[in-house]
Amino acid sequence: LSPSVADPIKAQAYFLRAWIYFQLVKVYGGIPYLTQVLNYQSDSLNLPRNSTSQCIDSLLADLNHCSILPATWSGADAGRITSVAALSFKGRILLYWASPQFNPGNDGSRWEAAYQANRTAYDSLTNAGYALYSNYSRIFLDANNAAADKEPILFRAYKANTTLNGLNNNWENSVR
Repeated sequence: LSPSVADPIKAQAYFLRAWIYFQLVKVYGGIPYLTQVLNYQSDSLNLPRNSTSQCIDSLLADLNHCSILPATWSGADAGRITSVAALSFKGRILLYWASPQFNPGNDGSRWEAAYQANRTAYDSLTNAGYALYSNYSRIFLDANNAAADKEPILFRAYKANTTLNGLNNNWENSVR
């Protein structure tokens, strides 16, 4: 594949790796953070744990790859990982890192880093046209109107006209 095709795919894969590893770090703290493929026959699979700070650094490094992605996707690509979703996720990770769960000494520099990351994400989202839904009383009535709803940053779209499991919300119809 040409770099113009492969690089955005890799960036989205880096985001997904950071997403999965963050779920583990939240629960277990430091974990083995794999960045290369292991051969089960020749490589040792008994890997030591990375420290939590090393894991956070690796998560942020993975998310930095997403800067090449667009701020929004359109058409059939809507719902893909965006650069602003990565910035928002980076802010969430740093907010957890600053919280008492991971920061019992209340290090102020972690809170400042979390604030700066979230401020950058907010400004990037605002510049890209994202905003809170203007008429909350209609939020569920206008759910299919993507032009009116600029709030979703990272979402999974359901399609009622597919029979693939997990891609539709017609479970009741399949049971009947």
